Amino acid sequence: MRLFSTIMVLCLFISSFSAQAAVQPFCQETKYVLVFGNGVWTKFIDAYNDKKKLEQVIKAQLPPDRRAVFRSDLAYDNTQGKLEDLLEATRQAINSDYHLFWRILAGLIPMPQAILDAVKAQGPLITPCVVQAADLANHIAMYKREILEGNIVTVVVHSQGNFFVNEAFAQLTPDEHTSLGVVGVADPDFFVAGGGPYTTSGNDLVILAITAVESAAGSAFLPPPPNTIALPSLTDLSGHFFTASYMKDDSASRAKIIQDTLNTFNRLTPRSNPAKQGAIVATLTCGAEPMSIFTPLNLADRMCITRANKAPRAA
Repeated sequence: MRLFSTIMVLCLFISSFSAQAAVQPFCQETKYVLVFGNGVWTKFIDAYNDKKKLEQVIKAQLPPDRRAVFRSDLAYDNTQGKLEDLLEATRQAINSDYHLFWRILAGLIPMPQAILDAVKAQGPLITPCVVQAADLANHIAMYKREILEGNIVTVVVHSQGNFFVNEAFAQLTPDEHTSLGVVGVADPDFFVAGGGPYTTSGNDLVILAITAVESAAGSAFLPPPPNTIALPSLTDLSGHFFTASYMKDDSASRAKIIQDTLNTFNRLTPRSNPAKQGAIVATLTCGAEPMSIFTPLNLADRMCITRANKAPRAA
């Protein structure tokens, strides 16, 4: 064993050598990955609970074969920045007086100057201006990894999370777009990435506020119009929270989110040449004597190895 180690060290210092490495993949099924992206004013534990709620609902709707290869993940973003500042200004201006808010929307009283000032100070709510770089980088890395492994990914995003996935989607390749789809919920942006479906309630005061203040400020980037009604919730008077309002039992909004998610999974396709987990078999040529090394790899669930070829190089 010591002699073998000595020979290996000496080989590395020879002026040139050739190495070829190939992956011998194990059989791996395509996984159906559900990712949830949280909204504004959401603590990590609350975002995780929202993700688990959605996971349970979607998994129950899947056929047994897909259920066996289904899992979920969380694309968490810290709720700070321009959107939070704008919403905070709106909340302070109406001082939790939702009757005042509705009078503003009806044009019965003018938009409070504090809200207009917040819009002017923040600028337009367009994706590149809102997302946090560190969170975005983590999301993109997760999406690319899942797609590389041959999985299909449906991202259900709530509120501020729409900005993050819209920017992430723009940084994926056209080939990657075929394996990742987006379902928007309470979307404050002016589009859904990839032309995906969305659900916005007509009694979501947060989205209505964003639309009102952006419109009053003359912005061309308005959120998509409401297309459903969430059932009233005693625990969420704003009508904006994901689980309390949009996923309330027997609501039209819940039914639409579920169907949009299932439809998105159905239209996606895995990449044709996914990287798989496996073992590296390397052949090193040291002088005239080739040596083969078989290295089994105990990889974590999300690690992958790609096929590689290394050309001769100088030491």
